[in-house]
Amino acid sequence: MSTLSSENLPNIAENSIILLDRGYPSQNLFKTLQDSELKFVARCNSMFVSEVNNAPMGDSVSTLKNGITVRIIKFVLSSGETETLATNLFDISENLFPELYALRWGIETAYFRFKQELCVEKFSGKTTNSIYQDFWASMVLLNTVAVFQKEADLAVEKRQAGKTLKHQNCARTSDLIITLRDRFIFAVLCGNTMFCDLEIERVIKTMSRTVSPVRPGRSFPRRFKPYLNFNHNLKSHL
Repeated sequence: MSTLSSENLPNIAENSIILLDRGYPSQNLFKTLQDSELKFVARCNSMFVSEVNNAPMGDSVSTLKNGITVRIIKFVLSSGETETLATNLFDISENLFPELYALRWGIETAYFRFKQELCVEKFSGKTTNSIYQDFWASMVLLNTVAVFQKEADLAVEKRQAGKTLKHQNCARTSDLIITLRDRFIFAVLCGNTMFCDLEIERVIKTMSRTVSPVRPGRSFPRRFKPYLNFNHNLKSHL
């Protein structure tokens, strides 16, 4: 992050808040974001700078060695772990920060799906063209999954309307991906519009049959896995 400058930053929508996981914070990054007038909330690990590590529990303000003043929010999670957030948002209530930082979770799960379920890092070839092809095929499938997930979830909601259930259910994404890989290309390339519409309806119906319960507030212990080399021969078909 030491080479990052405001010119390197992508176009970011006005009034956006950048949410950074604990692997990203650095004093130089905070300064670059501050100089670019960008708002951020960053989770800091226990080995970050002393000015942040030594901040008291609750809401406080600290000045880092590079002259940047940040607000520090410290609170205890349900797991007993202390979470430390650094931000340049000074006009938001302290109580809103846990919910604000949690908004990144949708992006986290999308990256997990992209890497684990779509195997984007396992390429089918070594040439530049094959890597581009694999990447964009995965992107197309990821976006298609999002569209079909919404339709399948609506079908699940309609089927279970009026039933007394312990948890709300949604279509299981991993099964949804498998169904799309097997049937979607056939549905859109069959050459008959009426048959295509019927097949897509069948795909959505199939997806809605396999569901997972939605359990709000679930958390799991963080388990670090050793780095694994990716073998391009293991690439699954799309």
